[in-house]
Amino acid sequence: MPHRISLLHLFTALELTTLADLLTNLATGDSRPLAAAVGPIHGALYLCVVISIARHPRTTPRITALSGIPAVDGALALRRLNSRNTAPRDQATG
Repeated sequence: MPHRISLLHLFTALELTTLADLLTNLATGDSRPLAAAVGPIHGALYLCVVISIARHPRTTPRITALSGIPAVDGALALRRLNSRNTAPRDQATG
């Protein structure tokens, strides 16, 4: 499903961008208004990545578990989904 993969790539890129913004903010002075604005957006994107991966037709329980790891969730899961060895969900054994 190309559409779902495209959304997953978008969610992953945006989540990593907001994480970088939050970490940069923390390292350069901890602006509370910026953290208050970007934090909830980052959280929502994190949930979008996890849910998108869990609903993906080629996901496995292992890939779904990888999607829960903060900071590397989407990139790690996308790498596994794009690998040639990923079987469709109905054929996955774990």
